[in-house]
Amino acid sequence: GVTPPIATLPPTGLTPTAPGAVIPPAGTLPPTGITPSVPMGVTPPIATLPPTDLTPTAPGNNASLPDGIDYSPEVPLTEGRRFTQEPGWNLWVDSRFSDISDRRSGLDLDGKAGYVTIGADHRLNQDLAVGLMTIFERNRSSGFNDEWKVRSDGFSVGPYVAYRLNPQWSIDSSLGIGVLNNENQISVLKEEYETQRYALSMSATGQYNVDEVLLQPKFSLSYTHFRNEDHLMKGNVLVTPVTLNIEQQNFNYGVVESSLQISRGYTTDDGKVWFPFAEVGLNNEFDRPNDGLMITGDLSQEKSSAWTGTLRTGMQALLTPNTYIETSVGYLSLGQNGLDIWEGRLFFSYGF
Repeated sequence: GVTPPIATLPPTGLTPTAPGAVIPPAGTLPPTGITPSVPMGVTPPIATLPPTDLTPTAPGNNASLPDGIDYSPEVPLTEGRRFTQEPGWNLWVDSRFSDISDRRSGLDLDGKAGYVTIGADHRLNQDLAVGLMTIFERNRSSGFNDEWKVRSDGFSVGPYVAYRLNPQWSIDSSLGIGVLNNENQISVLKEEYETQRYALSMSATGQYNVDEVLLQPKFSLSYTHFRNEDHLMKGNVLVTPVTLNIEQQNFNYGVVESSLQISRGYTTDDGKVWFPFAEVGLNNEFDRPNDGLMITGDLSQEKSSAWTGTLRTGMQALLTPNTYIETSVGYLSLGQNGLDIWEGRLFFSYGF
């Protein structure tokens, strides 16, 4: 089999907490993951970097705030539309970086992954917005004393739509089509190939005011299909040239996620509004390559858990009535002993 890149965070729909893409497993080998299921085989997802999508994960626009600020309690249409008044147009940039360390069952694997998503959407009426986003990603992984190295670079593009069902709930969906260029090295053998990715994401986000605190539950579903092109793996074993023909591979990855975010707004003398927040989540990977089997340090196979917990904390702010920014850090591998996935995020949005 062909081992795809190790630490890719291939978006599978809307970008995390913003119109764009849902982030699948951090160690996923469809098309990238941190631990291979079998040597040179398709690696199943290790842990999920929960999808984050259009709907808000923190106090949205027109949220009820303390200190005499009076906004309506409507949930914003998208992550980037958390303004005092919802604009006709919204431009946004979402960037994330993840550090991955896998020491389960004798493994010694490390990976780093990052992406930047740029998007824009237009509000067609009070409760409907459509947009387009592009995602650029870069992934690097290594293991087994650098005998195994994986590099992956790619991009995705696709439309998204968001609809407000009522003042407390909004739904969104996105479709993404992308390409990954992969370079893998296993000892003296090397391969280069292309992965095509097709992703669909749907989610529903709620917003409830409890005194001066905002509670935001969210439920998401994402499903991604990966296709590795046929290619050659080549190298010299001692002085003997070796060439392996790798046939085309197809595999899928699906995850359902739920989370709850708690936040509260504060104002400063200069009129800026700040929202410290905390979020807890639970994810289940219901469809995994190789049924979740991963290779261990002694090259035997072991099935990883399909359940993963997540924790995030950070700060959101309305710098002006039409400028929103968010920074956060998260731990995305609760319940996976020996696996550590840390994430940092910076999100910027401007409405006009």
